Amino acid sequence: MTGMRPRNCSAPTRSLSPISCVLIAWGKSDAKRGVISWVVPGRRPSSDDKAYVTSQDVIDNYTNNGVKDWDKVLPNSGTIHLSVSNSTLNKFANTVAKESSGDKNESYALASAIVNTSEHREKLIQKTLETEGIHGYKDGGNNPNYKQNAEYSREASINALTGGVDFSYGAIRWDGFDLAAKGFGHIKAKTYGIELSEDNFKLFKDAWPDALIKSFSGGKFTSFSSDFSSGIHLATDGINKGRCLLLATGVHGRTVFWGINMSPALKLEKPIPIPFPFPHYIGYRNPNEGFNRWKSL
Repeated sequence: MTGMRPRNCSAPTRSLSPISCVLIAWGKSDAKRGVISWVVPGRRPSSDDKAYVTSQDVIDNYTNNGVKDWDKVLPNSGTIHLSVSNSTLNKFANTVAKESSGDKNESYALASAIVNTSEHREKLIQKTLETEGIHGYKDGGNNPNYKQNAEYSREASINALTGGVDFSYGAIRWDGFDLAAKGFGHIKAKTYGIELSEDNFKLFKDAWPDALIKSFSGGKFTSFSSDFSSGIHLATDGINKGRCLLLATGVHGRTVFWGINMSPALKLEKPIPIPFPFPHYIGYRNPNEGFNRWKSL
């Protein structure tokens, strides 16, 4: 079993900016907003369902009298053939948009966390979207039609797929409203155990004022959970009772992101069971840089 590819938490590994790059997609014309999109008429049937990213400079270099030579653009070293189909890219972006509150860093972190999860689970992006219980995918993200760059979702997806900055700092899970409303009654707190720094807890609490909790839940919940605080909360149920397996790697927008906690804070009196609930990998926390180093079990 191979180890997880370390994600870059400081600088992109590619020179293409997801904000200014050009997406070349086979299919219906996409609205040009945020990320420019080209559709190649007559070049290939839309059933090929491929997606590439490149720079406008590459396209301009192979444009003569307004005619673009795609046979030279696509194999150019400045063009990247994405590892997902165009329809999967659209579902990925639409899922990010559904999960995000609209904060740009939040969208980038969500896309990063989905890619981290796919690598961690050794699944393709499409299978990750379908099988990892991502609410935004079931709530409309599974639509293969491109919905523009809503909530920065298209550029965030391209950033994550091309090895750009990991805004989630290695996270493989995330939470929003349910955690704010339920606190330590949330399933992750009860069955995995969670740890949040004071700063992350404050950011998360500030993102969920009582009025928003009430409106978001239709009155079912009226305030941020009083049974919730920073620090280490050990799991209270299941095989991980007495353990703290999830570490908050950061908060963006209304979302807190979780990595696997293998810091000394676990203070385990018994070994972690095999199979581990998040199998195959151990992560090490760096307080300054986030959760960004991995090795195989």
